[in-house]
Amino acid sequence: MTHSKLNRLLALLVCLLLVLPAAAQVYKWVDKDGKIHYSDKPPRDPKAKSVQDMNIESKPTDPEAVARELAELEARGKSTDENLRVEAQVREQTAVEKAANEQRCDQARARLAVLESVQRMVTVDQDGKQTYKSDGETNAEREKARKRVADTCQ
Repeated sequence: MTHSKLNRLLALLVCLLLVLPAAAQVYKWVDKDGKIHYSDKPPRDPKAKSVQDMNIESKPTDPEAVARELAELEARGKSTDENLRVEAQVREQTAVEKAANEQRCDQARARLAVLESVQRMVTVDQDGKQTYKSDGETNAEREKARKRVADTCQ
């Protein structure tokens, strides 16, 4: 059951409770076994002990107050529904971002593994000409790849 439906159900119950009779007669008595009973009708058992009219009274229902409470419950329900929708969007976005970060991390680690496994780096231009990088350039590329792994794989 959604939060909105629950709020509407509670509002309906509040309204139903508010339309009950304004004054009700409630009786309290003890039966022959010593059990205490409450009822809106006096006991039929003539042997019932200490029958009391509880004299419970309530104030008449204010329709404007009921309408205000119902409107507040409805507004709270809408607000809660919106909050739940936004939280779900944030969770979904966070999951997408996390997956993308994991993919970038895997790529950075794979690149570093390749760079650390080679002795010398070679570049090939458009014409197919190979050029070897110096040890300093190779080490600089490795260091750059290590930094990318450290930055990406937190």
